[in-house]
Amino acid sequence: MQHFLAAQVATMVALLGDRIQGRARDERGQTTAEYVGILVFVAVVVVAFIAFGDTLWNTVQGIVETVFQRIQDGLP
Repeated sequence: MQHFLAAQVATMVALLGDRIQGRARDERGQTTAEYVGILVFVAVVVVAFIAFGDTLWNTVQGIVETVFQRIQDGLP
């Protein structure tokens, strides 16, 4: 009886393992998930610009100007 149960458990583990691995290899919907991630990121950036408006814009502008100034100072 124990061998029979062990064989059943081993069979179930093998079958479920194959199904889980098959799903892990399946890439259907991956592109959609990537596009959704990009759209969420863009939405967060847009909301941040709307919410913090001038403050955020001035900070970004200051960082960009500083970077360009350091690049110009480093050039001969």
